[in-house]
Amino acid sequence: MAEINKCPACGALRTSFAAVCPECGYEFPQVNESASVQKFADQINEIDQTLDYSVDKKSGIGCVTVFLWIAFFPVMLILFYVKTMSKYNKGFEGNEKKKANAINLFPILNTRSDLIESALLFETQVKSVNIFSMLTEEGNSVQRWNKVWLDKFTQIVKKSDMSLKGDPEALKVIHKSYDNAKAIVDKNHKNKVIVFGSLTGIFVAFMLLMIIGG
Repeated sequence: MAEINKCPACGALRTSFAAVCPECGYEFPQVNESASVQKFADQINEIDQTLDYSVDKKSGIGCVTVFLWIAFFPVMLILFYVKTMSKYNKGFEGNEKKKANAINLFPILNTRSDLIESALLFETQVKSVNIFSMLTEEGNSVQRWNKVWLDKFTQIVKKSDMSLKGDPEALKVIHKSYDNAKAIVDKNHKNKVIVFGSLTGIFVAFMLLMIIGG
């Protein structure tokens, strides 16, 4: 249950989780400096250094992959479905689990600056995946991490709505950042539907041709 305190600037009553005084706009100080956004960002960067996110990692579809899809289309389509769904639903392990835990357990501060900084940081972590990359390990990994970041981002927005009721400008910035991140995730999902829908359509057409030709 939130405690009721007085604003040191104007004396107005406010709840303990409020970040800004609704009467005078005074920003209340946050005691928990150890959970700063910058410290969290540094922690994530440090973990990322241990993961296989090499900048020269190839994305897209290689020549061998194209050949296999053409030569063994029905088999490749089934394998793709199974592989994609199993990897997407697979839990994180090792340092990836460490990173996921760091994100999920990140304590959200309630000051105006920390909430805005958190929102801007989380927005940059949500990545876009094009249609062609949907067939790659990299594309699948990006989508899994996007879900983790966006789930935590939702908590930041809820905390902001409670703590920044008297600061519509700050709320506007935070909600815009969330909407931008959500739009990227929605676009990725749309691209995935297009990929699966197209492959399914091609598979059905292929089978019909086989039946008619036979």
